[in-house]
Amino acid sequence: MAKTQELDNNYHLLRVILLKEAFEREEKISFKEGIIGTDIKLSNKKTKINKDKIFSITSNLELTASQETKDNVTKQVFKLPVSFRGHFEVAGTPELPLEEFCEVNAPAIIFPSYVNMLQV
Repeated sequence: MAKTQELDNNYHLLRVILLKEAFEREEKISFKEGIIGTDIKLSNKKTKINKDKIFSITSNLELTASQETKDNVTKQVFKLPVSFRGHFEVAGTPELPLEEFCEVNAPAIIFPSYVNMLQV
């Protein structure tokens, strides 16, 4: 497939919007007390394609870390929920099915864009 045709038959990122971001943590975290384990939850929701072949993906990411204390009590030491939305345009007829793109590729494209926004 020619390079021009690849670009014409693909999904194009138009913009990324940060919807929600928060960070909570314990004031004091003892790194001697126990191992800190992390948990990541990710969910994606797609809107329908409109007449202009534009759709959006909303990705919700929640990163939490918990630590077991000496008393065998598990406590959450920090929590980071983030929601962002990426708007995409469908160009031509992409080979990759839309559902597969929305589950895997779209979040992989949106997340680095979000990280770059933080570095500005």
